[in-house]
Amino acid sequence: MKLRIACLQLNPKLGEFEENANLAYSFLQETFKEKQVKKPNILILPELALTGYNFQSQQRIEPFLEETTKGASTQWAQKVSKTWDCFTLIGYPEKSLESPPRIYNSAVLVSPQGKVINNYRKSFLYEADEHWGCSESSDGFQTVDLLIDEKTVKVSFGICMDLNPYKFEAPFTDFEFSGHCLKTGARLILCPMAWLSPLSPSIKKDLSDIEKSRLQKFYLEKIDTPEFDVNYESKKDEILPTRMDETLETIDFEPSKPDYSNINYWILRFFPFLTHVYKRDVLKENAVAVLCNRVGIESDVLYGGSTTILNFNGKLPSTQEELELYGQTNSLNPSVEVLGALGMGQQGILVRDIELT
Repeated sequence: MKLRIACLQLNPKLGEFEENANLAYSFLQETFKEKQVKKPNILILPELALTGYNFQSQQRIEPFLEETTKGASTQWAQKVSKTWDCFTLIGYPEKSLESPPRIYNSAVLVSPQGKVINNYRKSFLYEADEHWGCSESSDGFQTVDLLIDEKTVKVSFGICMDLNPYKFEAPFTDFEFSGHCLKTGARLILCPMAWLSPLSPSIKKDLSDIEKSRLQKFYLEKIDTPEFDVNYESKKDEILPTRMDETLETIDFEPSKPDYSNINYWILRFFPFLTHVYKRDVLKENAVAVLCNRVGIESDVLYGGSTTILNFNGKLPSTQEELELYGQTNSLNPSVEVLGALGMGQQGILVRDIELT
C-alpha cells in the first residue's frame, strides 16, 4: 500500500493561536497550491501545534484549552482536511467534559471529510505538562484500524514523551511505547512532538541565568528567518551520517541541518522494530514511524526540530561484513531507513511517499 505523508514543522508563538493558525495554513497553501506539490494522504502537525507548549501554569493555558475535539485546533484541522482531501493529525490542549473537567495533552485525527476519527491523550507526561495541570491518559497507548482508500491500516499514536521510559524512572529497555506498537501490529506510527534540542539552555544545569539568557538571544537570532523549507523528494546529495562518530552528538546549532543526536535517540527508542544481533525476532512486514517535531525557543527551552520519517524494513544481514552494522542502534543499522528529515531550527514541510509492503 502506497501513502503520501506530510509533516508540518512549525515555530508557533506561545499563546498566539490566530497568528500561528494563519501562518500554518499559508505554508500549506504555498506547498500544495503555489508549488503544486501533490497533496498528501495524511498530514501531521506537532504537539500543541497552534497554541505553543511551554505554559508555566494552568492559569496561563486556561484561555487556550479546547473542548474535546470541538475547539479551534479541531476546526482548523477540519478545514485543512476538506481543502486537501487528507487525514489531519494535530496536537492541542484538551479540556474534557468529565466532572470535574480534566486537562489533557491530546492529538485529534480528522478524516478527509472533516469527521473526527480519533482523539489520543498523552500517556507519559513531561514536567512541562505537569506545570499546566495536565492529566495522564487513563486509556494508555492506542492502536486503531484506519480505513485509507478502502484499505485498512493499523495506526498507533504517541506524543513526544510517550517515546521515553515512564517518568524517566522505568527501565530504559522496557520500550513501553514501541513495544505496544509492535505487539498490536502497527504499520504506521504517528507522533506529534515538542521535543527539546540537546542544546536547550533549559537542560544545562551548569549554566547561570545570565548565560542562559545569552544563549536564548543567540538561538533566537539564528531561528528568526522567514525561510520555509519545502522538502518533498529525496535528494541524492542529502547529508546523512556515514560514520559512527557523526551520529553521536550535536556539534553545532545549524538550523537547516537535521540533528542526528535526536534522530538516533528516536531510532533507539524503537529498538523492538530493529533487526539487531542481540535480538531473535525480526519484522515480517515493514513499519513506518512519523515523528513531527517543532522548532523555536520559548523562554529558555529550545526545541529540536529534525522532523523525521523512518522506515523499519526488517532487513537481515547478507554478509559477514554487514553483521557489524546490525549491532548498531542508530541510523547506520540497515534495518532502518531515514526517508527524510528537516532541519533542527527551520520551519518547513516534509513530504514523502511511503509503501507498506
